[in-house]
Amino acid sequence: MVPPNNLGLDLNGKDINETRCRGMIGSLMYLTASRPDIRFSTCLCARYQANPKESHLIAVKRIFRYLKGTPSLGMWYPKCLGFGLKGYSNSDYVGCNIDRKSTSGACQLLGGKLMCWSAKKQQSVAMSLAEAEYIAAVGFCANILWMKSQLTDYDIIYEKVPIFCDNNSAIAMPNNPVLHSRTKHIDIRYHFFRDHILKGDIEIHFIPTRYQLGDIFTKPLDEPTFKRLIVELGMLNIDSKPEASLNRRLFTVLGFDLKGYSDSDYAGCNMDRKSTSTEAEYVAAAGCCANILWIKSQLTNYNIIYEKVSIFCDNTSAIAISNNPVLHYITKHIDIKYHFIRDHILKWDIELQFIPTQIFNMA
Repeated sequence: MVPPNNLGLDLNGKDINETRCRGMIGSLMYLTASRPDIRFSTCLCARYQANPKESHLIAVKRIFRYLKGTPSLGMWYPKCLGFGLKGYSNSDYVGCNIDRKSTSGACQLLGGKLMCWSAKKQQSVAMSLAEAEYIAAVGFCANILWMKSQLTDYDIIYEKVPIFCDNNSAIAMPNNPVLHSRTKHIDIRYHFFRDHILKGDIEIHFIPTRYQLGDIFTKPLDEPTFKRLIVELGMLNIDSKPEASLNRRLFTVLGFDLKGYSDSDYAGCNMDRKSTSTEAEYVAAAGCCANILWIKSQLTNYNIIYEKVSIFCDNTSAIAISNNPVLHYITKHIDIKYHFIRDHILKWDIELQFIPTQIFNMA
């Protein structure tokens, strides 16, 4: 389904056979268990099955034409990719043309393989984009906790499960110790989400909208974006055997070289522009260091040991802070992060290297 979403009630539209239309939608709903690429479109058509019109039937038939053209497209679950658990949460603000409620979309990946996905209209009208994104993240948090509890039966324990969201305001809410007047109406959700963040069960990260996998479950997309996302979700055309074998060969040849790239958009947040450029880069590097250490610990289960993992940064001042044995007064306010990253540099767990900004953007 291409943007924009023009599907509405169409009260003056031509009447059709309601039983036939509902049966077609029911068949598509059954198929969404193995075809996440049609999840949003099918759920969107299902909203109008109480009084379907010809325009709704045309949208349903279009989904069937898409399925006819992609009969061999399905989920691909390769082996030996670990058990790293992460999730993507997103919402389409006031996307429903009936009551202006937002749509929550989310997906969970276990070892890079899609395990769970959802597209659901929210129960209340969100007053802002941040609220819509936050409600979606809270609902997804419950799914992540359920997945964690299921995997504990197999002795797979997770400390902090990352949830990726593309809205900075929604990320700031659970990390803020002060409950402002603007968040009082989502008080229960606020405390539920923040409680599990403080416990270390989950952590929420920002991700640019371009890399937000949850977009495919919340809104119509143009064809290039749609095709790119279904590939990133792990869907593969089984008829393209040469391409599949090429992917396996590349995975074998390239090996398990581990490195990281750390960067920051200085004063890019509209809520707080107080940090210096060096501090922003250094805080970003410290966060990248934590993720690198987690990946190292996971890979040790497969006897893949790393001595020094390179983190590339395009700010020489931020690199100098980590390698300076003297804690200057200008770095006292980032004391904890300073000792955290410097301690692991001294332990030879990581090394911080300079990379020019032009090369960094290309990487």
